[in-house]
Amino acid sequence: MDDWKQARVVLELPGMAAIQPSHQLIYQEVAGTAYGCDVYLPPSHQPGQLHPTILFVHGEGPAEILFDAKDWGQYVSWGQLAAASGFAGVTFTHRSSGWFQRLPDVEADLNACLAFLRDNATTCGLNLDQLVVWVCSGGAPAIVSTLLRNRPAGLRALIACYGRLALDPIAAQIDPPLPATALARYSANAALDELDPAGPPPLLLVRCGADELPGVNDSIDAFVAAALARNFPLELINYPAGVHGFDISNDTDAARQIIHRILAFASAQITS
Repeated sequence: MDDWKQARVVLELPGMAAIQPSHQLIYQEVAGTAYGCDVYLPPSHQPGQLHPTILFVHGEGPAEILFDAKDWGQYVSWGQLAAASGFAGVTFTHRSSGWFQRLPDVEADLNACLAFLRDNATTCGLNLDQLVVWVCSGGAPAIVSTLLRNRPAGLRALIACYGRLALDPIAAQIDPPLPATALARYSANAALDELDPAGPPPLLLVRCGADELPGVNDSIDAFVAAALARNFPLELINYPAGVHGFDISNDTDAARQIIHRILAFASAQITS
């Protein structure tokens, strides 16, 4: 595995590194390729227990990079961290969107994974009536807009870290260009006017002030302004020194405090 794929979350809780997946499953096969998900359960898990669940959605990249995303240190350690904090942590690998050309594939993979987990929730120890979805980076265009428009049953909260919430800021760099309908479909801003009738999930955004990826913070800033204008349930953490991927790159107390806050936010929403 490439060295950068081994980078772990900068917050380590006692015993978390020893937590191994209790289930390693195939949630779908597409064109002969199997796509898997891993379930990390709390060390105190007993047969029959169902745990509030955090589903971790990775970012964007070419297919030859993303094929083993759930096995990267970042996602393994997030799954372990969730389990060490009393949640079931679920990681999964989704298809590449090909630099945002095939975003419906990512949306479909999320839905397929959720459907699979619901069918196997009891076996896997998951309480999907207490579900939190965490997404980062280039995974956000498909995931955030989809979950705002179509809130799955049991979704208690949505967390987006350094997420690209809209593609408009980089539309000129996407080749071939995306049609206006696709830009709107995968825009969290546009989704604010098309929210699920059940109401939006509480949302936590982590903005990294030193994010070097073009357009990410522009998309967050525009969304926050639009969301506040609509009195949308939103919490924003701005980490001035944070770089893209702060959770594995900023080895600081500030980064660790933010990760603690992410877990506290998830806990508060599932118990509210």
